[in-house]
Amino acid sequence: MPKTKAQGILTRREREKATHRRAILEAAERIFSEKGLDCATMEDIAREAEFSVGALYTFFRNKEVLWSEVIAKIGVDFLAAFRAETQAASGPREAILALIQLKLRYAQEHGAFLRVFTETRPGSRILPAAAIPRNCHAIYDTYIGEAALLFKAAMAKGLLRKADATYTALSLEGIVNSFKAYWVRNGMELPLSEQARLVQQFFFTLSGIPKGA
Repeated sequence: MPKTKAQGILTRREREKATHRRAILEAAERIFSEKGLDCATMEDIAREAEFSVGALYTFFRNKEVLWSEVIAKIGVDFLAAFRAETQAASGPREAILALIQLKLRYAQEHGAFLRVFTETRPGSRILPAAAIPRNCHAIYDTYIGEAALLFKAAMAKGLLRKADATYTALSLEGIVNSFKAYWVRNGMELPLSEQARLVQQFFFTLSGIPKGA
């Protein structure tokens, strides 16, 4: 007997709709990265996605909603990758290293859009978290909560100093954001492996257990 929708199986029409929605969001990210929010148009995005303008409006009521939904897509994808990669790690330290590499990889893959997005939100250069749109608050808070559990497990194993796990998670956010901003501002194109090494070094220097302690 085939599973019903109530059991979590989408119909073909729903799967097609989800695929089309994602294609529009990916096209929108490319256009916004190139032109910014003010100069990009729904016509530009429709052309990039190979949909009619009318089709776009069946998914998103205006350009501003589409703009914030691109960030939500990036956040949802990041959360899924975070869960998969940290759960596959052999221990808390390896999971933290996987998280650092994931954050840097996402910043690289989506850097053009994220820079445009950050520049569009007042005060976001000083505090990137302030740029998070309202529709992404729950996604971000869920990630920080789950990251805090990871850091709490690392503390229990003596890998990190005992501290508030939520603030430890936020401190990693700060290190990654400030390092990335510095590298971009100074035109420093460091390999991803070197970026990860530097972030790991300073995070564990600041949060780790001192040798001999």
